[in-house]
Amino acid sequence: MSKRRKKDSKESKRPRFQILDDFDEEANEGGASSQLEIFRISQDEKPGVIFTRQHQIVQVHYCNDPEVKGYVVCNNGEGSDNCVLCQIGRQKQKKLLFPIVSLETEDVEVLAVSNSLRPNALLPQIQNVLESGKKCVTFFSREGYKYTLSVNDLEKEHRRRIASVIKLFRKAWKAQEIDLSAVYQRINNSTLANCMEIRKMLDLKGIDPFGGGDDD
Repeated sequence: MSKRRKKDSKESKRPRFQILDDFDEEANEGGASSQLEIFRISQDEKPGVIFTRQHQIVQVHYCNDPEVKGYVVCNNGEGSDNCVLCQIGRQKQKKLLFPIVSLETEDVEVLAVSNSLRPNALLPQIQNVLESGKKCVTFFSREGYKYTLSVNDLEKEHRRRIASVIKLFRKAWKAQEIDLSAVYQRINNSTLANCMEIRKMLDLKGIDPFGGGDDD
């Protein structure tokens, strides 16, 4: 097994989520959503609660093709090294996926973060919030690639409701009912290769994506 394959295998391993503080002590039973959504950050402040350091790592490509239009999980590291999007030179991006409680929906959503450490990037600011160890609500906003985070203390009633959401999330995670990367499309190589712009690039490069056998 190559070093790259070992690395991909390690990154795709499901983390064991550990809660930062005693949210568990305040938990009540409640309902849980069956479908995860992306925690989207815009110019308007959006409140959320980051409750764990653990995260899931996924490699994705962005596709502007009409048939796809959005992020697609890279097909490398899924038992093959023949991802069509890698072969045509589409940039691969690493995303760190954090579960976060959205206070707009009062449900767990997925906060997708790049590994950039540049000034005003998201990851360093999230690390600062986590290192504080406080039970707090974090307000997220952005202007282009400039992210702004501010925090405020959580009222007890909010903590109780959030604790219930976290408890149900962790239970579903342990039962392997949740995959954070499910917020991104998974499209096999056969389907991707039949998209017009991708097919054109394959032809221009003289690549037969199915010449090696397995096309998934």
